[in-house]
Amino acid sequence: MTRPLLAALLFDDGTAPDPMIAAVLERHPGLRVAGLLQSPVREGDCDCRDLTVRNLQTGEVHAITQNLGSQSRGCRLDGGALAELAGGLLQALDEGPDLLILNRFGKSEAEGGGLRQVLEAALLRGIPTLAPVNPRHIGLWRDYAGDLAEEVPCQPEALENWISRALEPGEICL
Repeated sequence: MTRPLLAALLFDDGTAPDPMIAAVLERHPGLRVAGLLQSPVREGDCDCRDLTVRNLQTGEVHAITQNLGSQSRGCRLDGGALAELAGGLLQALDEGPDLLILNRFGKSEAEGGGLRQVLEAALLRGIPTLAPVNPRHIGLWRDYAGDLAEEVPCQPEALENWISRALEPGEICL
C-alpha cells in the first residue's frame, strides 16, 4: 500500500487552521511531531500585524515578522527569523519525527526561501509533511508540488484521515 507524503491543508482567507491542527494533534499523544503552528494574530502598536509561531517540540514561541513602520507596504516576514527556525527544524528532523507541520507555504517558500529547505529535507527522509496553504497561494503551491501532493480540506476529519494514511506502513507515494 502506498502512503501520502505531502499535503496542503487548504484553508479559507480569514480562518486560521492552527487551532484545528492543534486539536487534531492532541488526539495523538504518542505522535512525534516536529514543526511550527502559527499563533493567533495580535495587534501591536503599529499598523502591522505581529505573527508568531510555536515550536511543536519545545513549545517556544518565536516572532516571524518585523516592524517596518506604519508607512511600509513591503513584506514584513523576517527572513533572519525564518532562517533560524529552519535551522532548528532541520536538527529536529534528525530525531526522526513521525510528522512535520509547517506553519504555512507561501511566497517565500515558492521562491526557494522561508521553510522550503525544511520541507524538502523532510520529504527526502520520508517524513510526512503538512503545509497549510492560503487560497491566494494555491497557484504557487500547485506550481511547486504538482501532482506530488494531496490537497486536504481544513476539516478535522479530513486531516485525521490524511494523518492516518500518512502514518501507515507501506511504500511512500510521491
